[in-house]
Amino acid sequence: MAKKALLRARRLITRTDEIMSNTMEEGINDEPIHGSLVVAQNVAVDNNGKVMTRYGVSQVQAAATHSLYVHPKNDSIAYYMIGSTLYLLNADYTGTAVTTFTTDNELSYDLVGDEIVLTNGIVIGFVAGTTFDTFNQTTGQFEELMDAGQFIVYDDFDNTLLVARNNIVSRSKPYNPQVLDRRYSDFPVLGNITMLGIVEDGWYIGTENGVAFIERSTGASQSIADNDGFIYKDISSVGPINGAFTHGYDYNDKTRSRFAAWASKDGILVGRAGGTVENLSYPNVAIPHGTSGKLFYREINGVFQFIAVIRELGDSYAPDSLNLAVNEL
Repeated sequence: MAKKALLRARRLITRTDEIMSNTMEEGINDEPIHGSLVVAQNVAVDNNGKVMTRYGVSQVQAAATHSLYVHPKNDSIAYYMIGSTLYLLNADYTGTAVTTFTTDNELSYDLVGDEIVLTNGIVIGFVAGTTFDTFNQTTGQFEELMDAGQFIVYDDFDNTLLVARNNIVSRSKPYNPQVLDRRYSDFPVLGNITMLGIVEDGWYIGTENGVAFIERSTGASQSIADNDGFIYKDISSVGPINGAFTHGYDYNDKTRSRFAAWASKDGILVGRAGGTVENLSYPNVAIPHGTSGKLFYREINGVFQFIAVIRELGDSYAPDSLNLAVNEL
């Protein structure tokens, strides 16, 4: 009777050639074990190396789509773009047009309290159902409306909206994402911003020149008239791949802590409170440098994993080949 291979894959390794370095793993009872995973199609690999058939997908929208957003607290609410038009995704996977922007720039979204805020570098505002409203509030002395930017993140520890605009992070007034005060709202950095992430005591900011941690000292808030309550810490000289970042929570012993994660040519890195950073990829994996990308954090069958999707150098930015699809068992 023919022997069956154990469907177990070792960690992906791109920095060394296991065959040339004579480090291939031996099988158990003469049954072979797959070595380092290089290429796989239609399979999923869990954190223990178990290989399983990947869920299939069914195309539900044939047009080129981009900027998909699923509400983190209600997965029946989702938005996506076709060209420069924003659509609400309906329960039957049809779309209802919400608004048409003047550009097909990718959208950045975040949840501010119970409201979804989005921006595309040109406009910024709230979306609810099939209604989009730009920021529009009467401002007081020294106040201005928040600028649009390429990325937004809501700092729910400081109750302020952070907007990345070229090389400046703008910070709204507490509990009011629409308004800022130029006297102490702008944080210029060196190089165009490629990432924004928050943890309990500060922000991770990535640019084309590297990564820094901006630590918020105890009690620092928008009520102070300067930014002396923030401490700058240089983290890395390797910048994140543009847009390839996420943030979420680690759950341990009935507690949770915030993390910010990003992908760079050094691999996938996770930053936590205090500027502590862990490289999940070193020394096994190097990620090809790309022009832009996305980083996702998912839970599947009780296993938490990061998934990086990188657009290689030379690839077109335009979303001309992506279609909206849904998972199927």
